[in-house]
Amino acid sequence: MKDIHWKKVGTIVGILAIFLVVTYTYFSPLLEGRALQQHDHDTYMGMSSEIRSYRETHHKEALWNNRMFGGMPSYLSGTRYPGNKLSVIDNLLRVGPVPGSSVFLTFVGFFFLMLVCGVSPWVSLIASLAFGFSSFYFIILGAGHNTKAIAISYMAPVLAGILLTFRGKKWLGSAILGVALGLELKAGHPQMTYYLFLMVVIYGLVELYYHLKEKKGVEYFKNIGALSIFAILAVLANSSNLASTYDYSPYSIRGKSTLVSDDKVQKEGLEHNYIFDYSYDVGEAFTAFIPRLKGGGMSEPLDKKSNLFQAIKQQQGAGTARQICRNVPLYWGSQPIVSGPFYFGAVLCFLALFGMFFVRGRLKWWLTITIFVAFLLSLGKHFSLLSDLMVNYFPMYNKFRDVKNIVIIQNLSMAILGAFAVWKVAKRDYKDQEISKALKYSVASLGGICILLILIPSITGNFVGSVDGQLKNAGWPSNWIAALQQDRASIVRADAFRSLLFVLAAATTIWAVWKKKINHKIALVIWAAVVLIDMWPQDKKYLNNSQFVSRRKVENPYAPSKADQYILKDKSLDYRVLNIAVSTFNDASTSFYHNSIGGYHGAKMRRYQDLIEHQITPEIQRIQKGFASIKSEADIHSLFKNMGVLNMLNMKYLIYNPKAMPLTNTAAYGNGWIVDQVDWIEDDNQEMKMLGVADLSHVAVANNDIRSTIGDISSKPREQAEMVTLTQYDPNEMKYEVTCNHNRLVLFSEIYYPKGWKAYVENKEVDIYRVNYLLRGLKLEAGTHHVTFRFEPKSYRIGENISGVISILLLLLLIVIGWKEYKKERK
Repeated sequence: MKDIHWKKVGTIVGILAIFLVVTYTYFSPLLEGRALQQHDHDTYMGMSSEIRSYRETHHKEALWNNRMFGGMPSYLSGTRYPGNKLSVIDNLLRVGPVPGSSVFLTFVGFFFLMLVCGVSPWVSLIASLAFGFSSFYFIILGAGHNTKAIAISYMAPVLAGILLTFRGKKWLGSAILGVALGLELKAGHPQMTYYLFLMVVIYGLVELYYHLKEKKGVEYFKNIGALSIFAILAVLANSSNLASTYDYSPYSIRGKSTLVSDDKVQKEGLEHNYIFDYSYDVGEAFTAFIPRLKGGGMSEPLDKKSNLFQAIKQQQGAGTARQICRNVPLYWGSQPIVSGPFYFGAVLCFLALFGMFFVRGRLKWWLTITIFVAFLLSLGKHFSLLSDLMVNYFPMYNKFRDVKNIVIIQNLSMAILGAFAVWKVAKRDYKDQEISKALKYSVASLGGICILLILIPSITGNFVGSVDGQLKNAGWPSNWIAALQQDRASIVRADAFRSLLFVLAAATTIWAVWKKKINHKIALVIWAAVVLIDMWPQDKKYLNNSQFVSRRKVENPYAPSKADQYILKDKSLDYRVLNIAVSTFNDASTSFYHNSIGGYHGAKMRRYQDLIEHQITPEIQRIQKGFASIKSEADIHSLFKNMGVLNMLNMKYLIYNPKAMPLTNTAAYGNGWIVDQVDWIEDDNQEMKMLGVADLSHVAVANNDIRSTIGDISSKPREQAEMVTLTQYDPNEMKYEVTCNHNRLVLFSEIYYPKGWKAYVENKEVDIYRVNYLLRGLKLEAGTHHVTFRFEPKSYRIGENISGVISILLLLLLIVIGWKEYKKERK
């Protein structure tokens, strides 16, 4: 027994070594010290600049991020949660730098799931390569969706714990579930975790059916009880990040708007169109099998044999043709923009379909149902009957956009089902009639689709993309566009033929094992080779060596412009910058150096988004319109003087051209100011409108709800001696000296957020009022006061303590239960 045991250990170690070799052969630039340049990572570096700097200098976390949108909690933009000790396992499993460590982790996670399911290590190796090399995964890594990638990596271990529990190892499986789910939640991508939850719910319902059918309902609920205990521990191990995010969620754009729209409905969650912008149409969903069924991505190369190359060459020469055909918008699907197709692999698709016909039992039904549910939900607006039902009635479904991402559980299910099909073939666990029927149906189905597309590619559509109109406006002749559309048809034929070859290769291998033409070990080598030949070139189209740059460039993605350099000379403690030379509210480059009026984040504060839509954007438009009349500094001051909302946000500098000196706004109200009048209003709609009318340098706009608590405020004109001075700044704490000659309402150019900000006057806590829709206000009596704002969110502080205790408990329970199971197996 010992010899067999150590032989298995040796095999597993060898397979892990294969994963490492495959991973770092693909990502060879990492071995040369280079790093992957990712758009979203650059964005992260911009939005988290102050947080990272504060951590390095203060050795603690900045929980408030002043670098974007006037300020917001930093929970989702770089805050670390050191209380969660599950990071020990996470760090051990991530071998090497990103993205290599992410891909290796995905291989290992899926391999572990297959071993738990009893599949042989070598079949598990093939299945892991098939799942890990999905172009979905490589595309999101190329874009920089690193947290999404890690969350996907931990999906398989979570399922492993659940399956092991229902296979008789109740406490060991539950302990694995607890640790794996803890790591899944720690990854910090709720959307991926939510889709995993849907997959688990389907599994639970299938198991419930079979348990009731077999009259084992008590056993079912015992398993659910054990899993629930450890799932709760996993949640508690992530108390800090989950509680902080939960606290913030109602105040983000995921929460309900306080503004009433024209239809008198207060909207909660994301806008319907925003959720479904990136929906698959039925044809595009089949790119999992035929990669460029809808053209591929927005930037694809065409060779010299292409119709477009020949058309351009004929009119403008081969040089121009080569240049244009390096990056051609071949995509013609229904989504606004696409980096590349989410291709699962023709081999994987064939093996999954073969498994639907070949595998028997509850596992097959769970995975098949998941595949079809994910497929239908990925259609989004193109299958509104189901999608609208989910958005309107299924908890939290309306919090996530880009619904096609749900295909990850479709991909995962197909990989599991395909692995079981291969394992059953390798064991020769079948009847001739079973394999004959399964082979015939699966080859006929997928092969038939390929042949039909080869013969009649036009059944996929007319090959006209939304970008074609833009090309025409850019000066492309009509014959070039027609040639491009012909190339799209040719690509459908070529990729359909390619997929057909891989289907036939996989099917022939199964047939050869069935007819004993080859040994199953040889078949496993063939399947592994075919998977790599299928997936490697496809992934290289969207993540390749050309995207790797020096590590220094990745760590400092934004070189300071002339405007940045000028502003950085200003050593004032706190001010804000408006950059209209970029997409102001979809760009983080400004945040890399300055506290920005704009920025980029998928969950900005709801009130700030309201302000952008109703006040900031109109003010920016007025500034742009007024540029033509600027001839002097007096004109600049006159232009800015009427921008009340930007002034109250302390916009000191305006970047309109990165190569030019910025405009200095001398009309900005500063870090704080004293008002001598309060306009009391009834609701938030009226408050928002008043911001565009009132003289905000003297007038505060506040809701009647706080009128009685504020009490009397002097209406005497503000005197010159009355002022607010910022004396100390860091993200978590700001100190001011405020001089008032009367009882005053003092406004601060900082964002109001009640879940953590506290105000102290002479070290005595006082109430913070929300004024001007989203700013902080204090009532101060006559005199000179020392005011401190301190960010002290209980969710983080208490959550860190809970996370520390529970994560250690989880690890200890896994070790103890695992040791007991090991001793039991030895006996």
